[in-house]
Amino acid sequence: MGTDGSSIWKRDPERQITQLWSTSGRLKDPFSNIMKRIAYIIESPIQYHVSLFKSLNEREDMSVMVMYMSRRGVEPVYDEDKGFMVDWDIPVLEGYEHVFLETLPFHDDEKGGFWDRANYGLSNTLRAGDFDAVILHGYQYYTNIAALGACKSAGIPVFMRGESEDFFYRPLRKKAARDAFVWMLKKTLDAALYIGTENKKFYLDHGFSEDRLFHVPYCVDNERFNPKKREQVSVRDQLGIGEDEVLFVTASKHRQDRYVSDVIEAFSQLPDGGDGSLVLLGDGPVRAELESEAANSPRRDDIHFTGMIDQSEYPSYLAASDVLVHPSSETWGCAINEAISSGLAVLSSDEVLGWPDMVTPGVNGFVYPFRDTQALSEQMARLARNPSETRHMKTESRRIAEALDFELCGENIRKAVEQYGR
Repeated sequence: MGTDGSSIWKRDPERQITQLWSTSGRLKDPFSNIMKRIAYIIESPIQYHVSLFKSLNEREDMSVMVMYMSRRGVEPVYDEDKGFMVDWDIPVLEGYEHVFLETLPFHDDEKGGFWDRANYGLSNTLRAGDFDAVILHGYQYYTNIAALGACKSAGIPVFMRGESEDFFYRPLRKKAARDAFVWMLKKTLDAALYIGTENKKFYLDHGFSEDRLFHVPYCVDNERFNPKKREQVSVRDQLGIGEDEVLFVTASKHRQDRYVSDVIEAFSQLPDGGDGSLVLLGDGPVRAELESEAANSPRRDDIHFTGMIDQSEYPSYLAASDVLVHPSSETWGCAINEAISSGLAVLSSDEVLGWPDMVTPGVNGFVYPFRDTQALSEQMARLARNPSETRHMKTESRRIAEALDFELCGENIRKAVEQYGR
């Protein structure tokens, strides 16, 4: 299904769409309202979203065409944070229909600024698809704004999905400009697809009526992260970690603004010789500093660094673990999605804005004040001392993950199109 954009239609996406529709066997019946055509415009292929696209493609009530602004993620890219080329081993273009929009000359795949995601020909491309609705992922790039205008010009209903929030501080001038733009969005969008509690609050606080809001949460492929994979791996054997130990894991880039050092500091406060180990997945510019901090820890023998691991191996490392520690400050927290799907208890900073949708304190984990390493250490100590409580939390995490699935996303997209599409 789909194409990688290297065909003869590479510079003619509207012709490519027509060809894909006619060969996919998913043509819209002009005398039926059952099959809906939807365009999803997003920056680039990202594994989190690709899994959703594959799932939507399997539905009988909609055909989804994904339009990418950039090829970043398709081919190896240089990661400035890590200082080397990154080449993920998970296919991101299989199982769904997609095209790559034609880029303007100043388009830059290595960056992500407003003008670095600039495409043209949107009006013709959208008209060629005869879409019932278009979903825009965010509004941070030139192409998002251009697509919004193209949809209105073509009379195509347009929805928004993304991570918009009012939680984090913005200078007064930027806040005023953003608020004015969101006021325009309220007048222009036909519906908003909110990803979680904080995102829904954003729309309501800006005057969107609740009947125009549909819950389309961030989630992951629950089969790929099935905790049963723990039986198929020997990660603990490789790292010398006993099966009875509570294994804490952090999955994050090693950067200053990811606060991985907070996890090492908190773990180091646990009693020496306690039944707990810590695995730090990932790499980045401050890895040497983190390794130095770990080497000076009284729990140094229980702290393990893996470096970069392939995406295909990632579920196995999570399945072998017990508790995800997520110390970040961010607009969602996809690492928690992966953790609860893998059946892990979660310790999250309260500045990970997706925590209310994925962590129920005392049920499948705990939430601590951002950067409060003492509070985090106390939570880690509690779970390390009480493996039975940890096991119960792991079961609850998987239950929560199974409720945040692609079926929920698909059903609510269908409802949005039925009510506000054409």
